[in-house]
Amino acid sequence: MERAFLAAVVLVLAVSAAGAAPHSRDTRFVSHRDGAGTALTPQGNGPAREPAVVLGSDERVRITDTDLYPYSAIAYLDVFHDTYLTNCTGTFIGPDVLLTAAHCLWDSEEGYAGDIIVTPGKSDSFEPFGSEFAYDWIVPQPWIDSAATDSLWDYGIVVMVDGALGNEVGWLPVGNYSTQTLARPDFQPAVVGYPGDIGGGTQMWGDSRDAFLAVNDYNYEYFIDTAAGQSGSAIFSTNDAEDFFGYIVGIHVSGGVTHNEGTRIESTTLADIIEWCSGGYCSVDYYTEGQGDTHTWGDIDCNGLTPVDALKILIKDGGGNPNTNNCPALGDIVTVNAVQIEWGDTDCNGLTPVDALKILIKDGGGNPNTNNCPALGDEVVLA
Repeated sequence: MERAFLAAVVLVLAVSAAGAAPHSRDTRFVSHRDGAGTALTPQGNGPAREPAVVLGSDERVRITDTDLYPYSAIAYLDVFHDTYLTNCTGTFIGPDVLLTAAHCLWDSEEGYAGDIIVTPGKSDSFEPFGSEFAYDWIVPQPWIDSAATDSLWDYGIVVMVDGALGNEVGWLPVGNYSTQTLARPDFQPAVVGYPGDIGGGTQMWGDSRDAFLAVNDYNYEYFIDTAAGQSGSAIFSTNDAEDFFGYIVGIHVSGGVTHNEGTRIESTTLADIIEWCSGGYCSVDYYTEGQGDTHTWGDIDCNGLTPVDALKILIKDGGGNPNTNNCPALGDIVTVNAVQIEWGDTDCNGLTPVDALKILIKDGGGNPNTNNCPALGDEVVLA
């Protein structure tokens, strides 16, 4: 495959400029700034993370045009802990926020990092946009509760003091896509960041493949070559013939003997990032597949409102992962009539087997109550 990221690609994305972020909000999350020294108690040493690896022949290629978008949005992170310095990769996903791995920001021995320096587009000593200290960094509470061992929660954000740097370098939007889309044989995922085994760890390198090896509910497996230092690198599509081109769909976190792995951007991940940035704390550019499309309320698989929709809700309730075609995945957060709702929650009361029952009542000619949700069969547009 010809790797699209090797060229000087300029992604044409609809992004809006944002001013300085006012750093005030309700304290609903324990972040570095909100109370890392008091609310967080390290719970012992978790196992060392497996290093990301080169699988077979090394197919990584150096990125030299680091001052050009989208590479300008990829940043070298100096992460200072009490007793050590480490380096990771982060990617701007808005004018004042970067996406990276949780294990770059919080570990079970020392808790949150003490300082983080963000240097976008770094290439050896060339720092085209200079560098800035980050303002705050946040990880999921379950990552902390697991003492940094549960890889399903290995994602976090780095918040800048304002949007000046991000507006200069640009950012890549975050995409929440269905398993069907992500598993396409031409999705062309890439990982670009700062591997520590080449060029002193301060050069930008990348690799891509035609497709993921596996797309799981909460993570990916892939043959993309990586190395330590690329932890936190964005996983994004390089297929410039498709609408998902340039969208971040995951975060590279670890590797092993047979494959490397990344955390998937799915409804829970995206909801966390959006909520962390709520109230003007930071601004995230994101998209959920199916937004802007017209759907029939209750038709969860884009194949007509039928009892099959009820069956799929029951499969989901039982722990399965039913195919919803080009509709959002069951449980994904969507916005309908300015209200955020779980896809499949037909009555705005939580996604439960009751939703399946109401679809069956509708199919039998009844008119079930859907509370403040649209009526079953109504046409809706996902905002």
